[in-house]
Amino acid sequence: GQFLPRGSFSIEGRRNFVRVPALRLAVGIFGDAGSYRVSCGPPVPIRDSAVAYSVIEPGASAQADVAKRIKSELARLDAGFGGISIDDIARALPAGPGRVAESVLGGGAA
Repeated sequence: GQFLPRGSFSIEGRRNFVRVPALRLAVGIFGDAGSYRVSCGPPVPIRDSAVAYSVIEPGASAQADVAKRIKSELARLDAGFGGISIDDIARALPAGPGRVAESVLGGGAA
């Protein structure tokens, strides 16, 4: 026997750790020249149908900083994306801090 104080309990057995793959989302630009819209979702569907997209991961940057970084990278990829506001991108982002993993132009069909 093992002594345990009143109200406590003991757990015996083997630990099984579950490895979780990195959480990733994509912010995609959809539409054609002059009428773009921004959406966020799983990377594969966004990649297959967006004109351009950025992949985001959990990180240390504030949501507003991530939105600014996405806007600057998309504007660097194509000058036509300059009309998209930071507010539109920020509304599509999930809450909390993050970081931009990559940005790609020409993900899929327009």
